[in-house]
Amino acid sequence: MTLPGVLPYPLGITSGGTGLYTPTDVTYNYAIGALPFLSAATRDHPYQRTTAQFRKQQFDNSDEPGEQSIEGWWLRSQQSFHAGAGMLYADPGSGDPNFHVSRFYDSAGIDVWTQGRLRLLPRTSLVSGQTLIQLVGLGTGGAYGLSGAANPLFFISSTDTVVLEASPTGSSPLSVCADEQYFYVAADDGIWRRLRTAAAHSAWTKIWNLAGSTGPRIAFVKQRLVMASMDGVFELSGAGPGLPAAKWVPPSGLGYWSASAIVEGGSAIYVCTYTGSVLKFSLDSSGVMPTLTSGSVVAQLPSNERIWSALSILNRYIVLGTDEGARVCLINSDGSLEVGPLLWTGLRVQALTTSKQYVYCSVFDTAVTTGDADIYRIDLGLEITNLRFAYARDLRVDGGETGYGITGFGSVQGLALYNSGKLLIGGAMGVYAEQDTYVDSGYLQTSRIRFNTLEPKVYKLVRVRGVQTPADFFVSILDTFGSEVDVIGYVTDQVPGEEDADIPRLGPQDYVSLKFTLSSDATNVLSAECQGYQLKALPATPRRRMIQIPLLCFDMETDRNGNGAGYVGSAVSRLQALEDLDAEADVVNVQDLDRSVVERCVIESVEFVQTAPPTGMDGWGGLITLTVRTV
Repeated sequence: MTLPGVLPYPLGITSGGTGLYTPTDVTYNYAIGALPFLSAATRDHPYQRTTAQFRKQQFDNSDEPGEQSIEGWWLRSQQSFHAGAGMLYADPGSGDPNFHVSRFYDSAGIDVWTQGRLRLLPRTSLVSGQTLIQLVGLGTGGAYGLSGAANPLFFISSTDTVVLEASPTGSSPLSVCADEQYFYVAADDGIWRRLRTAAAHSAWTKIWNLAGSTGPRIAFVKQRLVMASMDGVFELSGAGPGLPAAKWVPPSGLGYWSASAIVEGGSAIYVCTYTGSVLKFSLDSSGVMPTLTSGSVVAQLPSNERIWSALSILNRYIVLGTDEGARVCLINSDGSLEVGPLLWTGLRVQALTTSKQYVYCSVFDTAVTTGDADIYRIDLGLEITNLRFAYARDLRVDGGETGYGITGFGSVQGLALYNSGKLLIGGAMGVYAEQDTYVDSGYLQTSRIRFNTLEPKVYKLVRVRGVQTPADFFVSILDTFGSEVDVIGYVTDQVPGEEDADIPRLGPQDYVSLKFTLSSDATNVLSAECQGYQLKALPATPRRRMIQIPLLCFDMETDRNGNGAGYVGSAVSRLQALEDLDAEADVVNVQDLDRSVVERCVIESVEFVQTAPPTGMDGWGGLITLTVRTV
């Protein structure tokens, strides 16, 4: 049999759509995965290009009903921020156990703890330049504190007056505590006490001798005075002044041992150490603290994590302040401790105090020696996951505000509540007290909003809810690259939330965060407020094209220049090869040979219809309608 014309393709056609067709003497119009075809475009069978569908019909089964139900917009709303900071991505339904709809990323100077409302925090002001490293609050009666240098004792009155108090004669106070009746001081030579109701500068009474003891720390727990020193742990009950036998003595070879805190919980007393361990002393049925021959260690932190402070809450939790952050421990029924994760990292917790369900922590960045000192607040009433509780930055000791730089080791080492529940802060550069006025300004940054996908989005509109503002209130947006762009500002007497605000053109973004900056009025007695936001975005996925191409597929074909090609059975071979490409569901190169354009596509459908051969065509064959989608 004589084959008409030139054979521009092999007799045995193989599939595989990544190759390109090289033109020959025959002027083909298209090549699909290196398979050449002539165009069959006519009025009845046109070549078509349309935008591929990029939205799909869906129903809303998310944890936030309504957020994905409104046609067109992608929405993200938040109406409260009381679940605290530390959440990087706001992805509901992602399976992240740390997700909470009312969490955010970071804040400073903002009170987040009232549901549905943001406003500024109270300011702090310097009430004394005296260094105080330990504080014990006495309610409305004021507070006592120890200085860090020569360790004299100071008294802070309910009117924020700090005065030098009479210290035990010839002694250097090292640790302080109080019960309902007495105030106790552990000095280098003994333990002293004085009635809480005694007049200022009243004399002290020595109740125990401490000759030779090093680093004493005392606490009144389980209705008894307990001391821990380098010599061991002592229950100070019975007759003095000589120390009773130790309840526990550090074993030889233990190396440096020192107690950082003594707390109570359930039926046990816990001694926390700088080495990161927690010793338990369980009381017997008569309430006696037993003698331990070897320490009953109920918790041991990682070797590089030291305990600096501890606080017992309702005999249920013990909060540990470490040089890495804060952990909440659950006290089990047998007195053992379940240690929770670090709530934050890299910020040492020097001191702790509590009010209602909140724990206040003095923190500072150990890598920074100069700057402001923050107080963090933990809400034990809101557990995000097991022993991971809501927290956020709270009051700030602002060095720039007072002219002092909060510098060096132990910038905030003492916390106490006094004078109707206000916070008193003692540190290396002085004593600060919480005031009734607001800070000048503060900000809150939301978690990254990415709609649980890294596909690019165009963020278009934001609406912020609020009340008539008594001071300035600004909204900005942080893009994927960390650049901050102003969106809208509200000034005195304006009401946020009356209409959507246009977001400046950012281009496609993987995610964005919103930042709210609130200010107080000129007298600092009124604060701007925010009640929530709604963000609107559109998918910015590059648009794909649906291309419908009519192709000729006959045994013998002639191009527009009269060149012939093919052989008997060639149409079946090409059709089969094209269907094989379709079956592979792989990407193929679609060449428009007339325009010298190559597009990477996937085949959506191959439709073959047998017709009478048009002019210049002969043999078996028909018309192929090929539909592809660009990728």
